Amino acid sequence: MNKVLAIIPARAGSKGLPGKNILSFNGKPLIQWTIEAALKVQGISQVIVTSDDEGILNLARTIGATAHKRSEYLSTDLSQASEVIEDAVRHFPEFATLIYLQPTSPLRKSFHIENALNMYDTKLRIPIVSVSEVTQPPEWMYTLGLGGRLFNYLDSTEIRRQDAEQKYIPNGAIYIADVNSLREDGFVFSKSNPLPYLMDFKSSIDIDNQIDFDLAEWITKNSDD
Repeated sequence: MNKVLAIIPARAGSKGLPGKNILSFNGKPLIQWTIEAALKVQGISQVIVTSDDEGILNLARTIGATAHKRSEYLSTDLSQASEVIEDAVRHFPEFATLIYLQPTSPLRKSFHIENALNMYDTKLRIPIVSVSEVTQPPEWMYTLGLGGRLFNYLDSTEIRRQDAEQKYIPNGAIYIADVNSLREDGFVFSKSNPLPYLMDFKSSIDIDNQIDFDLAEWITKNSDD
């Protein structure tokens, strides 16, 4: 039987937007939107919140998720997602499939998670990563070089937007993988050339600062969903 574990990471600290995981977002703590979305998904066996903050853990328990207290060394600015995932899997070893859901994607709905999970083939075990389309071609980008001058980021000639090959970027909303395969890859989803689950720009907003927060909140308030 393929048991599916959903992991929601939520440390107390945040430099871009202090305390963002528990900020009130349209009447609910930001993390609550992700917890509730995960709990509604058919196919997820257990939802855990991994955090160093007792307030976040108590909130998770109240909503219906499992709370996992992680060590302080896994909750610094230098902590890697792979370390947080490895720690959670070590404490919850009975699952075959893992879904990683960041609480900074409140516009990601239950149906997004469920559709992505339905894409995942337990026999092929190819990871699924949610993405959105890149709107600005990297061929237009520059780096700063000698003397602070602009240099082409890519060795390419001038290109029109309509002629550029479509590019995609992970939006941070959904990651799915086989636990054993992920362990072999050091708990890094991108190592196995994952399949994309495409999401629109609105649903892909990842909150990192106050501007992201205000935009996502405005969209939620003015959405027909």
